[in-house]
Amino acid sequence: MKNLKIFAMLPLILFSFGKLNSQVTIGSSALPSDASLLYLDASIHHRALHLPRLTEADREALVPSGTPNVEARGLMIFNRDTQCLEFWNETEWVSLCVGQTPPLRPPANPNLPPPPTDAICLSGRTCFDVAQSHSNANFASDFDAPTARTFVLRGNATNTRFYVMNNEHNAVVALNQDDNTVEVVFRDDLEDVMTGENGVFTLVAQFNIGDGTERFQRSLNVRIQDNICCMVRSNSCEGSWLTFMCYNLGADPSVHNMTPAQQWSAPATARNGWLFQWGRQDDGHQHRNSPTRAGGFFTAGSLDAATGQPIGVDAHRFTITDGPAVPFYWGSSSMGANNNLWTRLDRINDPCPSGWRIPTSGEWNSIFAGNSGNSFSQNNGGFGFTPNDTGGVLTLFLPAAGRRRHNGVVDTSPNGAGFYNTSDSNSHSFRGIHFNNQPGAGIIVPTRVDGLSVRCIAE
Repeated sequence: MKNLKIFAMLPLILFSFGKLNSQVTIGSSALPSDASLLYLDASIHHRALHLPRLTEADREALVPSGTPNVEARGLMIFNRDTQCLEFWNETEWVSLCVGQTPPLRPPANPNLPPPPTDAICLSGRTCFDVAQSHSNANFASDFDAPTARTFVLRGNATNTRFYVMNNEHNAVVALNQDDNTVEVVFRDDLEDVMTGENGVFTLVAQFNIGDGTERFQRSLNVRIQDNICCMVRSNSCEGSWLTFMCYNLGADPSVHNMTPAQQWSAPATARNGWLFQWGRQDDGHQHRNSPTRAGGFFTAGSLDAATGQPIGVDAHRFTITDGPAVPFYWGSSSMGANNNLWTRLDRINDPCPSGWRIPTSGEWNSIFAGNSGNSFSQNNGGFGFTPNDTGGVLTLFLPAAGRRRHNGVVDTSPNGAGFYNTSDSNSHSFRGIHFNNQPGAGIIVPTRVDGLSVRCIAE
């Protein structure tokens, strides 16, 4: 054979040539079979085949994913980033670790921007109750036999690749992709692993738009927990869900593990929770019986420049009133009108715990809308949501918790009214969500000294 230099490179390996000079045995003098082109015999030297070891970037430079290449079909590599063998199937690299795109493969560019249109969205359930050990029968079908769940990237997305990141407890073991739909496969002992624990994984979709070459990204944070999932449908994307905390901030611990239906019949004093002035921290002012102090007391020098919080001994514990006139700031300086305190990006003073934040007015609207996919129920106790595909099960309850007005008086709302904060700001006021015992709900514009309930939404 011409240019055969393997003898010099690997002196310990023996060769045998078959009937045709294109048939070779490496590793012994055994003859190759008539059907084989190359026979690697490890019976003497106990060695293995070492495929080319490439990084994700090296591999994409060799044969780019999503670009059909018939000549390259059958190429094999060892991916150093994913620690998996992969082969090229004419249109994409396929992992032999799990038989499809490996779930833990890091995206080629983890900092891709979102698409310039909301028409391309990633939808699917954002929370799963694993073992129902909290006596919650609402989602008994979610993980009674944990296998897989489906997510869809909707819109004009092309060359889509799905990834899993932040895979706590190694909950996800595989991704089965079919165009813009992906089946997320979970480990089969998830109930044992997750009992009494919480976990999160991030599902990422990276794609082009139509015939374009620029790559974009959408992602969903999905919660896995042994606790109640207070999910509701959203009209922001077909098939999408939002996950809320199951109780108001400040609600008595006795209601934390109650189902939404159980909360509806719980005492109002236990379920209603605190009343926050927009933009302020969890500092004591939100308690319904906290003392009041006129806003004029808090001058520019008595407010923290970074957070807008009052400075001074016990000053933080006061609910700040500002009399009967506009602008109703909680503070007479410009800090009282800081528009960035609770915004989704800055998150200054956000009282929600880690992994949660205050909802936007758009998110509230998306679950109250008539085309959200939720059915509604109301009475003097509060407002309930029943997604249309849960078999009539109530999945979210908002108590009619009233509000604390700008004069410091707590309105217990005997007519079944609820007032909930949003992270949006608007001049000297902000946007809030309001409902009462009449059908429907809507956005209101209260003043910043009005104390409203806080119901956190999952990040």
